[in-house]
Amino acid sequence: MFQQIELPILQDLQCVAGSSFSFPFFIGQPTSGYGFAGYIDIPVSGLGHVPFVIDNNDQQNGGISLNLDSVTTGTFPGGSFPYQFSFTDLNGFVTAWFQGIFLVLPQA
Repeated sequence: MFQQIELPILQDLQCVAGSSFSFPFFIGQPTSGYGFAGYIDIPVSGLGHVPFVIDNNDQQNGGISLNLDSVTTGTFPGGSFPYQFSFTDLNGFVTAWFQGIFLVLPQA
């Protein structure tokens, strides 16, 4: 039997400042033509909403990845910051899929 999931999914993420970050996942449906939005809210240091680079890796199966390069994460202060990822489907409905805390660890 199909089990319905509660959205948004609470998923905490983490990276080390100054390193590349990628979080691949599947949303379980074709995503050709979908729009995507995702950001980390870093109010300190004047960064504000820092957008993820979002790749639609497998449009047939809904394979997505949230990405940040090392230059971008190198500007992040250490700490815990809220993030969110959502998509807009072909009918214009916006679905918040993931949200949680993005933990930035300082470089060792």
